[in-house]
Parts: sequence; structure tokens; C-alpha cells
Amino acid sequence: MSGQEKSKSFLKEYKIPIITAGVIFILGGTTVGASNSAGPGDLLYPVDLKLEAIQGSWINNSQGKLDFTKAVLEERKEEKNKIKGDEVKEKELDEKIEEAEDEIEEIEAAEAPETPESKEDSKKIESNEGTESNNTTE
Repeated sequence: MSGQEKSKSFLKEYKIPIITAGVIFILGGTTVGASNSAGPGDLLYPVDLKLEAIQGSWINNSQGKLDFTKAVLEERKEEKNKIKGDEVKEKELDEKIEEAEDEIEEIEAAEAPETPESKEDSKKIESNEGTESNNTTE
């Protein structure tokens, strides 16, 4: 059997699985793309949220995480503006907005250098803890 005959045989044998895999790949990509524009109440909205969570987990540096979280926060605020009047969806989005704001605060707090005042405050707390333990042993 020559190389050309083997090639034809392979394509003939695996034609259906190759076409099926291609169709699944195209439909999957279309679903992911469509889910990005989904809003609260849409069928693909949970897919959008899950994809954002996965994207966020892949970001390793704090600046990238901060930028990504700010973009998600803006997306949630835009979604909230689009659904005015639906209290259930608004409440769900308020929770998502609050989560994003909390995450931004945590990232910014972790990035912020310790200021002289905060060093003094922690020294005062440490010295107060030391005098309190001395007072209780007496």
C-alpha cells in the first residue's frame, strides 16, 4: 500500500469523527462568544460568569487581576443599567458589584506599601499588647 493510499484510507475511515469534532469546536466557540454578551436572565449568563471566573483565576500578577476585576465591575454596572425595574436581577447584580468592589479593595490593600503612620500604629498595638500581658501577670 502506497503513502497516498494510506492517506485516503485514513480520511475515509475517520471522516465522520473529524467532521463531528469540527462542528463541536465551531459550536462551542460560538457559544462562548455569545455568552460574553449575555445579560442577567439570559440563558448563557451563567456561562459568562463561569468564563469570567476562569479567566480571573489564570491571572498571576496583581495589576492584571486589578485591571480584570475593574473591567468585570464596569460590565456588571452596565448590566444593572440595562435591567432597571427587575428587583430580583438588580439584587443579584448588586451582590456581584459588591463582590468585585471588595476584591478590588483587597488587591489595592495588598499592593499598597506600608506607610509610616501604619508602622507607628502597629508598634503602638504591639506595645499595648505587651503592657497588657505584663499587667495581667502581676
